[in-house]
Amino acid sequence: MLYAPDGSIVCPTHFAALEPVTDSGGSSWRMAAIAGAIVGAIPFLIHASTSSVSTFNGEVTSFIYRDWVAVIAGFIAATLGLLALVAARGAKRQRALAFAAGAAVLVLGVAQVARGFGVFASPSDADNRSSFSISTGASS
Repeated sequence: MLYAPDGSIVCPTHFAALEPVTDSGGSSWRMAAIAGAIVGAIPFLIHASTSSVSTFNGEVTSFIYRDWVAVIAGFIAATLGLLALVAARGAKRQRALAFAAGAAVLVLGVAQVARGFGVFASPSDADNRSSFSISTGASS
């Protein structure tokens, strides 16, 4: 007995007419997702931020935080996540994985953009300053 790629039984004369299932778009979504994940992780290691806080009678009246490395890397990662999602439509074998990877990179990019614009920053931790730091794995 001969079986088609989907598991159905095929007679030998029609077996040659079947096209094999290939994952022609596999490398494009995979490369976009990997590149987006790498770019999206950069702000966890390097950041260049500015922050300013204005207070009146002990109350915070304005707070501005910007991390331009996170904004730029997040925008690039979100774009690569969208490209991975578009390329995932052509994936046949690993379609669910392709969509999950593209969506994860898109979410990482959007989170980094939000982080860069101070959505997750707290006014109590900031003062009027600019900083640049590179995080390393070693701690002392």
